Amino acid sequence: MVPPLLKKAGRLWWILDDTGHAKKGTHSVSVARQYCGRSGKTGNCQVAVSLSLANDLGSVPLDYRLYLPKEWTRD
Repeated sequence: MVPPLLKKAGRLWWILDDTGHAKKGTHSVSVARQYCGRSGKTGNCQVAVSLSLANDLGSVPLDYRLYLPKEWTRD
């Protein structure tokens, strides 16, 4: 319901962004030693990629996916 309302309000922008979540340990899905943008350094973290639609009035998230490092694809 929200994307059509945003479109009526004017120009739209796609926002593609990655978000890092620092984690202690390695048992949560997709946690690996990798660069974490939120902390600005390399460490144990989960990384997710999100896609949002936005304009001057606001934004709405459309999709959110965890990045799966190679270490997790070997199983």
